[in-house]
Amino acid sequence: MQEEYRAGVSYLEAVTALLRRVRSIHPTKGLYEPAELTWWWGETGRPTDSLDQLFWL
Repeated sequence: MQEEYRAGVSYLEAVTALLRRVRSIHPTKGLYEPAELTWWWGETGRPTDSLDQLFWL
């Protein structure tokens, strides 16, 4: 296991992949669909988009 910090599009790709893995294990678990984050991303820029987020891979 390793720590990685991601921001911007790299963050969006990582969190989308994580949600896809959750959905592949169980179709109704989790709060969000992977496509929802991509849709929200295009809405408006947020001040926190450029802040690194921690991922354990």
